[in-house]
Amino acid sequence: MKRSIAALIVLSITVAVPAFAQEKPNDSAAVRATLLQLVEFSNQQALQTAEARQLLAGEALEWKMPTFGPLAAAPDKIVLLDTENAAGRIQQIGKENHVTDLYFYLRLEGAWRVTSVRALALTGIIEGAYQYLKTKPDLTAEEKDDLGNYELLLASDEALRQWFANNAAGMKRLYEMSRGLKKGRETADPKYTDIKARLKTLHLVGVEVETDGTVSFIIGGVTDNTVGFLYSPANHPPKISSNSYIWIEEVAPRWFIFRTS
Repeated sequence: MKRSIAALIVLSITVAVPAFAQEKPNDSAAVRATLLQLVEFSNQQALQTAEARQLLAGEALEWKMPTFGPLAAAPDKIVLLDTENAAGRIQQIGKENHVTDLYFYLRLEGAWRVTSVRALALTGIIEGAYQYLKTKPDLTAEEKDDLGNYELLLASDEALRQWFANNAAGMKRLYEMSRGLKKGRETADPKYTDIKARLKTLHLVGVEVETDGTVSFIIGGVTDNTVGFLYSPANHPPKISSNSYIWIEEVAPRWFIFRTS
């Protein structure tokens, strides 16, 4: 994968699970109840209390911090991954109301318990560059491109969903241009020059294709830690796993946000 210069750092979990599964109302309610308790303990800076630790299992028992900082009151999305595993997304509210999505993973061990969390982290260099460019009165064309890319790279899932809605036509055109590229030889294709120009217009940095026809459009990242959008012709997005796709979310038919590690 071609990467830009930000780091998407995640705390790992031990299971590999489907990105989408049919939710059972009772299970969803139970997962939500566990996460609501976790939010309450975190906001009270009480994650290390005996009561809070009863909610934890696996890697989460190694957490040393008393709080995740200010959190939204409740998860905005819960996904039952299989009969024993689930995930929930909760927003962390930072300085100037900057939103970071935290992904909590749960396992059914008699009751639903939180096993780990993943989050966009250690993006200080990018955040600093972004703030600098925002305040600079005159930007070069390259700096304008960088600013647009940084905004997407630091964006929450909600902001990425809105961005996609506003740029759906451009993304669909980009997909049509990218069809037929060969896996591992994307940049060698004669039409890549035109694709690269359109990527730049949308503040994206690269494209990758898979043998099944899935096409990923990279916003940015470093090494194997990336964020972007993908199109799955068969409507079979990748599975969530601890060492690959850490989050998948549909934004339009066959289109998905993805985050990898």
